[in-house]
Amino acid sequence: MVERDGRAPVDRFANRRPPRERDLVLVERRATENLGERVGHETLDGNHGVEMVAHVKLMTVERIVLASASPRRAQLLREAGIAFDAVPADVDESVNPGEGPETYVRRVAEMKARAVAVQVNGRSVLAADTTVVIDGVILGKPTDRLDARRMLHLLSGRAHDVVTAVAVATADGMTSAVECTRVTFRALSSDEIDRYVDSGEPDDKAGAYGIQGQASGFVSGISGTISNVVGLPMDLVRSMLRRGGP
Repeated sequence: MVERDGRAPVDRFANRRPPRERDLVLVERRATENLGERVGHETLDGNHGVEMVAHVKLMTVERIVLASASPRRAQLLREAGIAFDAVPADVDESVNPGEGPETYVRRVAEMKARAVAVQVNGRSVLAADTTVVIDGVILGKPTDRLDARRMLHLLSGRAHDVVTAVAVATADGMTSAVECTRVTFRALSSDEIDRYVDSGEPDDKAGAYGIQGQASGFVSGISGTISNVVGLPMDLVRSMLRRGGP
């Protein structure tokens, strides 16, 4: 279960605030790599270059606003043919005491959507927040590489949940929904973990790994959608944008 009695213990390292998206946008100016093995019907084409929108363009009726600086979320929208402008949201992503995973990601996603909505003159705003949960403990973005190693040792040889909330803010109000995917890692050696952490890939990712990159080789099983693990469950996103809610 992701939650027990609606509450989850908070990772004791969570009081060290992780880097925000805006601060990390320069970390990943490279193409998202292909998954080592395709799982299910969802795929990513890692040959596309990462194109960050540096300035908010003049908005038209057809374009939405993505409240994120994440190259991974941007790529998923491009591949789905959804036109957008990216406006990073600057919000406090700290976990509140006693807050369960689903409550936490929904609250942060809605905060991101609201923070950007006030800047874009009534345009539809799409926001998301993703976390990793194991044994009921929320694992956010690692605060440093020692923290990343700690998280990966926790995940090694075990199953965990990836929980993503999607929020859409429009002129009519706010809607949000949560999706969960279960991911199982094979046993990882200390050398594998060290090499992966030293690559820098885990630095800005919940749970200290990216399934679309080198960590695809860590995965021994998955139940749910890959795009949810990447950070944006695309079937849910399409439904919410089409109907204005989940």
